[in-house]
Amino acid sequence: MKRPLISILKTVCLVLVLTTSGCNRNPAGDLPALHPVHGMVTLNGQPLAGASLVFLPESGPSSGAITDADGKYEAMHRSGAKGAVAGPTKVSITTSAADAEGNYSPEKLPPRYNEATTLNFTVIEGDNEQNFELKSK
Repeated sequence: MKRPLISILKTVCLVLVLTTSGCNRNPAGDLPALHPVHGMVTLNGQPLAGASLVFLPESGPSSGAITDADGKYEAMHRSGAKGAVAGPTKVSITTSAADAEGNYSPEKLPPRYNEATTLNFTVIEGDNEQNFELKSK
């Protein structure tokens, strides 16, 4: 008697997940308007490779980026689409990363660039080039 009830519950749950998850909708239609954000991050005048950036708008979802070997980045929305939402935005930049065991490397940047960030800029509609020239002291 319990098996049919469990099968029915599994089916109901599957139907609810499929109808509420948006699998039949166009994912791009659910995204906010995103605008390209790219640039370079330097530390003491040198490109900063492997830094993680988080773009935190006053309203709307955040975006992120990781700098390449030349310190260049391109913002990506959490959906995987390129860009960030328009408006005033705080930016957090960190160099600390976890290894396979979950141990974090030491942070190379002062707190004013990450946990107590003072970095701000306004994402405008259209293309945004924003460079960050960081100082270790």
